[in-house]
Amino acid sequence: TKLSTGSSWVGGSAPTASQNALFDSTIQSSTSANNGNGLTVKGIIVTNTGTAFTIKGSANATTIGANGINMTSAANGNNDFTITSPVSLSASQTFNVATGRTLTISGNIDNGNFDLTAKGAGDIILNKALTGSGNLILEDNGGTTTLTATNSIYTGNVTVVNGTAVVTGNE
Repeated sequence: TKLSTGSSWVGGSAPTASQNALFDSTIQSSTSANNGNGLTVKGIIVTNTGTAFTIKGSANATTIGANGINMTSAANGNNDFTITSPVSLSASQTFNVATGRTLTISGNIDNGNFDLTAKGAGDIILNKALTGSGNLILEDNGGTTTLTATNSIYTGNVTVVNGTAVVTGNE
């Protein structure tokens, strides 16, 4: 399954840079999909999928716009979400994760010059290189943000407003 093609989506059209990608109860058995030629969306919304889900990819980025990643309604079942493709931010945004849920980004993250706010009572794991100059703001409200980036070329500021930050890696 390639997320960049319409046949992978309810309604027959892949979301665009001006639309959110919704991962909800229509996911019945698939636990992962490749981002194909790259996926560019305004945001990613994860609700009650009933299963953990992974966006895969090795070369083509998943580009996320101003709506960021919203997992605040991911309340039932195993609604953890993982992105293994490279991630590129096209606007300042928030990754917001509900209690008991985990968002894992295991592809390189390029935040350009855009701010990224990690928020919510759930856990956020950023475990690849972080590049760019936008600020990283941690407003976890009970969650934990884990940065395990190695060989990062990151020049932005990191601000911890609330919650717990765990930083590991060689740079």
